[in-house]
Amino acid sequence: MSSAITDRPERHDREAILAELRAAGADTRRPNSIRCPFHADSNPSGGVYQDEAGIWRFKCHGCDFGGDYFDVRAKARGTTVADELRASVSAASTPKAPAQKSPRSYPTLDAMTSRFQHIAAVYTYTHPERDHIDLVVIRIEPPNEKKQFLQGHQTAAGSFLLCAPEGPLPLYNRRRLGKAGLSEAVLVVEGEKCVHAVTALGILATTAPGGAGKAHLADWSILAGRPVVLWPDNDEKGHNHMRDVLRELETLTPPARVSRIDPADLNLPPKGDVVEFIRACEHPSQEILGVMENATPIGPASGVLTRIEEAIAGKRESAPMPWNCFGQGTSALLPGSILVLVGNAGATKSLFMNQLLAFQHERGIRVAMFALEDDRDYHMTRALAQRAQRAGLTQPDWVKANPAEARAAYREHESFLHSYTRCIWESPEKPVPHADLLNWMKEQCEQGVRVLCIDPITAAAPSREPWVDDQRFITQARKILRQAGASLILATHPRKNAQGSTSLDDLAGGAAFSRFTDTVAWLEVVDPPEETSVLTVVGTACYTINRVLKIRKARNGRAARCWIALDFDPSSLTFQERGVVVR
Repeated sequence: MSSAITDRPERHDREAILAELRAAGADTRRPNSIRCPFHADSNPSGGVYQDEAGIWRFKCHGCDFGGDYFDVRAKARGTTVADELRASVSAASTPKAPAQKSPRSYPTLDAMTSRFQHIAAVYTYTHPERDHIDLVVIRIEPPNEKKQFLQGHQTAAGSFLLCAPEGPLPLYNRRRLGKAGLSEAVLVVEGEKCVHAVTALGILATTAPGGAGKAHLADWSILAGRPVVLWPDNDEKGHNHMRDVLRELETLTPPARVSRIDPADLNLPPKGDVVEFIRACEHPSQEILGVMENATPIGPASGVLTRIEEAIAGKRESAPMPWNCFGQGTSALLPGSILVLVGNAGATKSLFMNQLLAFQHERGIRVAMFALEDDRDYHMTRALAQRAQRAGLTQPDWVKANPAEARAAYREHESFLHSYTRCIWESPEKPVPHADLLNWMKEQCEQGVRVLCIDPITAAAPSREPWVDDQRFITQARKILRQAGASLILATHPRKNAQGSTSLDDLAGGAAFSRFTDTVAWLEVVDPPEETSVLTVVGTACYTINRVLKIRKARNGRAARCWIALDFDPSSLTFQERGVVVR
């Protein structure tokens, strides 16, 4: 396309891109802190900025979408940028239509509504103090046709116009909201019909005019600081609408204290609302109040309560490990957490990880490992050696010399091997890009896997911007883990020139592996083995150790900077924990 087509004035108009974001469902009152309308953005991840060419752009750091006016418009409409550019040029060359006539004025509300047939209801949004009708909603239900809604309002002179008033639209039922105490819970539903059904039971309720997608047009200030319960219709549109309502309530000062009802828990049909719930109730008032009391708290701080309740219910526990000091001291495998296991070549970190995953698999915990080095049979042979306590099973010479013993070991542990081998994914011939690893994680989490492992993450396909790609990988991986309640273990190694240092700055790969993960454990060989004083559950003791696990970071536990003494048995390829090194 020519520069005359591509360099459109809309690109240089800040209000134009903000208007497109609003049309897509974003709240743009804080242009540098916008919840992205193109994904489930619980915290504002986007903002608009002007580049060196004077073009205004939107960037979301959550889903990584970005672009100018035409990119945003195409994304929201499901079209292409080229389509939107052509439409802009066509609109600019098309003569403008004559200005619309002013809406007709009616002396009374009845005069305005009498011109329509099949009116099912007329809802008036009356000002609680001035007795002035700020908004009229006319519900029309023609036989065998889709229902329609029209809006009107009363002018200062007392006449009525068949159009929406200027400025933010009022909430419904403001008179009752104003009279109720600030501690009384308000039920937010979708539609005036639902408000009437709930109010008839003596329960305080309200709604915003226009229904789904129009929450940002209403003035929610009357609900500031109040307890609010959201009741969405039982469909995606209803859930999205209440998500928009929540965003509006969070901007109030003070913010409303919000809880949410999940209609799926109420056995409602698709698109079912509170009216259908009332029809099915024997004691509707009591049952609705019960549903409201059991609503799930949401909002900026609701995650704290969720964590408390999950911990009480045993849902927020670190996955178990065969080593108590390491597991309990770090809580490294809490839901949503990332553990980085570091070790030089020959530190036996893959055996360490294999012992851990096999231990969890035996206990019914679903695990999955993506082996970016060596194939499945290599790892399964080592797993057999650990199970049978025979390192010789990994050595062809020993197997050749002891065929009966090797076959017996396989037969004894065959059932375990068949089940555990399904937990290992081997790398294809080409390096695996980060995007494929994220897709693998998502697939495993959707199938209920609790602990995932990538060994080693540094074997992923290289990129031109490794620092940026590593951070993007960790950010997106954490989102997947948090949504699924899973944990991730990343095996890596020190930088080539680390020269024995175990500093976080000496991890291979981008800084994201140390900065944005929860636990970093560094496995080192002690050569020659040393007699070491360690702290155990029964006091201090001396052990000869040949491995030490240095905890360099433990955000979820108290073992940061601790050294954990380990004894690696070369005859069984397994680790035994001795205690915490006394330093």
